[in-house]
Amino acid sequence: MTVLIIAEYNNNQLESSTISTINAAKLIENDIHLMICGSNLKNLILNIHKLDTVSKIIIIENDNYFYISAETMTKEILNIYKKYEYILFASTSFGKDIAPRLAALLDVSPISNVIDIKSPNIFLRQIYSGKFLIEVEINEPIKILTICTSSFSSHINYDNDNIFLEYLNHKFEPYPYKNLINKSIVSNEKNFSNSNIIVSGGYGIGSAENFNNLIQKLAKKLNGAAGASKAAVDAGYADNNLQIGQTGKTVSPDIYIAIGISGAIQHIVGMKQSKIIIAINQDPEANIFKIADYGMIGDLFEIIPLIIEKI
Repeated sequence: MTVLIIAEYNNNQLESSTISTINAAKLIENDIHLMICGSNLKNLILNIHKLDTVSKIIIIENDNYFYISAETMTKEILNIYKKYEYILFASTSFGKDIAPRLAALLDVSPISNVIDIKSPNIFLRQIYSGKFLIEVEINEPIKILTICTSSFSSHINYDNDNIFLEYLNHKFEPYPYKNLINKSIVSNEKNFSNSNIIVSGGYGIGSAENFNNLIQKLAKKLNGAAGASKAAVDAGYADNNLQIGQTGKTVSPDIYIAIGISGAIQHIVGMKQSKIIIAINQDPEANIFKIADYGMIGDLFEIIPLIIEKI
């Protein structure tokens, strides 16, 4: 039984979601292959060529793959899928785009949002926005899974001297559409994947100015990243790329500080795997306190400036 993991990367490093997926795969099988598609992969390969746990890295490099579509990625997987019994994706927008396409073409049922692997064919997954857990047994010839990465470690070593690099060259066949605009978001702020502390603001923060002066400032003081609830993003207080929750990012930092966040299930499902949750809210009945390890009831506009001042 060999596992194939479809990698995600950024700035010549693997995304933490891919590392978590590798750690999940160890619960299935020790023979793990990593597939990387893209352009200008030399520096990435230099950085990960001793990746622990993985026995083979499959590299598909093409100048046309700087922005690779889900359709093209699916086609590349179809070129090699017969060697594998398991194909794993991180449960990100990237993975959620490709996994169902691949499953439909292979006529198998995918399993999404896996949070634990009980055995090679029994998986625990979230349903209804994380309100319930269900144990699923699957006997498909090829098992396609998306992994809820906050449930698995994002740490891995780079001391593997026995990894095999396999370069594949497939003919590029473009789909009948093209990208008109490719826009990268450039920010000097820390992102979620490399932050042990996340300071997140909700609708109670009141304005974009308050978000910058309180949430962003506290995050910088703590050498962490700033996040936001959907309500704060919808109100225009924070950028879309900062949204945490069911329709945003899923995070699992060491410390998650929720400020002015009521605790709607759509937000909780994206951060409840955090090791320590600290909630600050003036409403003692706010749902966020039900999952918080530490809570402070009070006016955030009085509390946060004092915290910033004392740090």
